[in-house]
Amino acid sequence: MIVEDKIYIVKCDCCGCKASEEEDMCYPTPEDAVEEAIYDGFVQVDDKHYCPKCAKKMGLIDIE
Repeated sequence: MIVEDKIYIVKCDCCGCKASEEEDMCYPTPEDAVEEAIYDGFVQVDDKHYCPKCAKKMGLIDIE
């Protein structure tokens, strides 16, 4: 049987990289996806999300 199943993955609005490198890491709700992305170092600004590298380039965070 083929069924439709929605999943959510956060991608950087700047470079397009995914919040999780593991392809099987997908989430059933947008809130779960955002929570995990932020845990992985993504930065949320309004409704946009930025990976740590892009956030640093944009001056949103300091990474040593």
